[in-house]
Amino acid sequence: MEILKHLLIKTALILVPVIILGGCNKGKPSVGIVKDGLNGPSLFASSEIGAALESKGYELSENPEVSISFRIDRSLDNQAFNVRKEGEGIVISGGDARGTMYGGIELSEKIRLGEDLRTLSPFGGKPYMEYRGLRFNIPLDARTPSYDDTGDAAQKNIETVWDFEFWK
Repeated sequence: MEILKHLLIKTALILVPVIILGGCNKGKPSVGIVKDGLNGPSLFASSEIGAALESKGYELSENPEVSISFRIDRSLDNQAFNVRKEGEGIVISGGDARGTMYGGIELSEKIRLGEDLRTLSPFGGKPYMEYRGLRFNIPLDARTPSYDDTGDAAQKNIETVWDFEFWK
């Protein structure tokens, strides 16, 4: 009886991790990302989606159950995007290349947060401000210092800061 008890415990210790680890990918569809004709921003987004899928245990496949594709939709504003299911696939539509990139990045974040691709709800967005960027706290001259303009960086960037094309 004691031998049988030890045998059952050892079997359980071996099988339980195998069942649990083997079942991690169970139920997740294989996924393919259609990259034909993608430009720089969309390629970047597709790589982010791929990394998110791999981190969550999805299998990337040439013959996928779910395909993810990118599309330009001129009815959307610049930089705007919509992501929705279309049949067994997911379509990321953007008003321009930046829109498709933003949609792809948003999808990759949802995947990383554990959203199931089969039950994905449609979502979209657009920037509050069309033109966004970094603000450099650079003094334009010695009478209006932000903190100090005597360092190498400030001195070497005076010409650039005064170039109007830089700020565009």
